[in-house]
Amino acid sequence: MNMIIKKGSLVALSIALLCAITYVVLPAINMHSVGFWLLAAAVILIATGVYAIAGDAQKEKNRIGLKIGGGLIALIVIILVIGGISGSKLVNAKAYAAIMEVSLQPAEEYQISLDEVPLMDKATSTLLANRKMGTLVELVSQFEVDEYNNTQINYQGNPVRVIPLRYSGFIKWMANQTDGIPGYIIVDMKTQEAILVEVEGGINYSPSAYFGHNLARYVWMNSPTELYGGYSFEIDEEGNPVWIMRIEKRTVGMFGGTDLKAILIVDAVTGAITRHEVGNIPAWVDTAYSADMMIEQYDWHGVYGGGFWNSVFGQRNVVETTDGYNYIAFDGDIYMYTGITSVVSDESNIGFIFSNLRTKETVQYNYPSAEEYSAMDSAMGQIQHLGYSATFPILVRVDDELTYCMALKDAGGLVKMYAMVNAAEYQIVVTGATLAETRSAYSAALISNNIRNDVSAAPENTAAWEQISGTITDVRTAILDGSTYVYVVLDSSDLRFEISAGRNKDAIFFSIGDNVSLEYYQGNEKDKFVVANIK
Repeated sequence: MNMIIKKGSLVALSIALLCAITYVVLPAINMHSVGFWLLAAAVILIATGVYAIAGDAQKEKNRIGLKIGGGLIALIVIILVIGGISGSKLVNAKAYAAIMEVSLQPAEEYQISLDEVPLMDKATSTLLANRKMGTLVELVSQFEVDEYNNTQINYQGNPVRVIPLRYSGFIKWMANQTDGIPGYIIVDMKTQEAILVEVEGGINYSPSAYFGHNLARYVWMNSPTELYGGYSFEIDEEGNPVWIMRIEKRTVGMFGGTDLKAILIVDAVTGAITRHEVGNIPAWVDTAYSADMMIEQYDWHGVYGGGFWNSVFGQRNVVETTDGYNYIAFDGDIYMYTGITSVVSDESNIGFIFSNLRTKETVQYNYPSAEEYSAMDSAMGQIQHLGYSATFPILVRVDDELTYCMALKDAGGLVKMYAMVNAAEYQIVVTGATLAETRSAYSAALISNNIRNDVSAAPENTAAWEQISGTITDVRTAILDGSTYVYVVLDSSDLRFEISAGRNKDAIFFSIGDNVSLEYYQGNEKDKFVVANIK
């Protein structure tokens, strides 16, 4: 009787232990998951241990049971070894290289302009969100900004960053779980305004919640057989908060070649889950693929295209991404930008890639240029006395030149200045207090370095000039290379007009509310409009 009780207790304890491990670790019940096989090995070990403790190891029946347990463990080890080899890059280098398709386009086709790229990085938006949170006295003691889940998206046609709040620990979750997390913070990347958006019903499913409302556990309990990757926080076009959970697949051997299979859109309020396979992802979703996955897959493409041994010895045409990346909102989607460099090169790039994080479409542009960190060093060298640090640059086209643009931040993380560095000639670098000032100084630097001609001069044929009248709604002044320029916006147009105060002295007296008539022409860029006359 005691033996039966002992055996029953051990079995119950073992089952409870396995359930606890599964509940905490959340292993995918999938043969392509290493965690699944490790869990199976743990089950066999525990069962064998119980069998050995509760039984008589000297009896033939029990000895056979122990041998079966040992044999199963050995089988799992063999499966893991064979699975690892079958998915190794040594055996399947070409298969890894083929996971990402990359189209090659001439650099002239890359036409992203500065106006399409707000220069705000994750750190700055997090700082703005924390400052906003600090003003909300009733919330700051219970919640905090979830810095990890700071996501750049397109929202109603504008680039923004959305950042959820999170519980400040288990005790705060216990106190607030009934109402959920009150909302999220949205940061406009153009105006740098941070707003708390309150969510009706509260955010009930979150990575910071516990037990069944923890995001990873909730999704796993919904379907434990999937291979879950990372997740990101987004809002739909109506501002409803959702979690984008990635479902992965293995495409090389048993455990190798990770790619995206589908996404789950999890309603953060109700927990409703909808599944979308790759190729059928809604247009408003911006982060189906993670930037890390895109970089990993391009590196496989660039390193193993010539085979494994070429990647180790000859290294012919072996390229990889540079250390760092940034996001660009373009044509309704979010793209990842990063440079590419030869694995045997010095501090220079041979080109860059542009990857769509919803569709995985990746374009490579070959363009010899400075490596991004070299450009950042050049920018910081211009203002080294101020001690500012540069954000990772974004590559845009300015005056038909590919140009690294970046913000310069003080020790507190606030943007104080901007910099532009010519990608091909990174000794051409300018800084300014505003983007408009920096842009004009950069145009002047290109002219002085004979990179381009001064095509901003007024057309000789005055018939090419246009006229406009209206009331001034915005006026700003900048001094560039010793010359004063006035920039005005009228209520009758969305254009910003540049006026040389040297040629039109009345401009320095302009103020908001003045009624003016201007004659202007298009300058050296599609969105640069230069005033020739004030009438």
